[in-house]
Amino acid sequence: LGCLAYVTPEILDGTAYVDQIPSSLRQAHQPEAPTPSLDGKASSRDGSTVIFLPLQSEGVSLSCGMIRAGIDRLLACPAWLLFLRRLECVVWEDRTSVPPSLVRIRRSGSDVQVRRSFAPGLADEGSEVAEFKYLVHRKILPVPPELCHKGGPAEEEIAVAFRAGCTEFDADIDWHDLPLFCFLPVRSVGFRFLLHAPWALTSNREDLHLESAWNRWLRDSCALMLAEALTRFGPELSGDLPELEHTCASR
Repeated sequence: LGCLAYVTPEILDGTAYVDQIPSSLRQAHQPEAPTPSLDGKASSRDGSTVIFLPLQSEGVSLSCGMIRAGIDRLLACPAWLLFLRRLECVVWEDRTSVPPSLVRIRRSGSDVQVRRSFAPGLADEGSEVAEFKYLVHRKILPVPPELCHKGGPAEEEIAVAFRAGCTEFDADIDWHDLPLFCFLPVRSVGFRFLLHAPWALTSNREDLHLESAWNRWLRDSCALMLAEALTRFGPELSGDLPELEHTCASR
């Protein structure tokens, strides 16, 4: 497969599970024992899905640098959490940086909070907190019969998001050149809003298949959805509306 990364699952027995998986990951992976609540009912928590990708000893410095660069790109515009509907919180811990850092990204409705903690202790006290508020318009599309594949979804969701007023954290985001999203950022296209759709992407995930009939359908659907969103949020976007309309007309 050349440089294309891939993941293969590996079954671990009891000894390997303890020896190879850090205790913090085992705690998240294992279900929580039932505990009595105030109403007398026992409550418990199912084990979480944990993806553990240890780095090989060879080339660790290069790998860490590439991973940090990718994470920094995600942290620069954390709106991608709006489009991962089943995901509410992501925690990124970097023990090799100086000082070590811990970043929690949490979604609540249409708001995204980024909390950065630094050593010692990586505690929440004294951490940096950034709040990002968005206006989000979503639309469910039935997939046209000619684009339906056997076993594929019968409908797809597209979404557009606008910043809900300026905040002190806007200085860290270039609102004049926002990326296009396919759940995660793909590449910058010069939009002044956040646009998500399940695009057909190239194998390196850095661009769209421009001649794809699927992408042409999504493009036309996104244009109609954007018009609906501007109508819906027009009063709240009054200050940005001329720039948004100019962006839409020029793309």
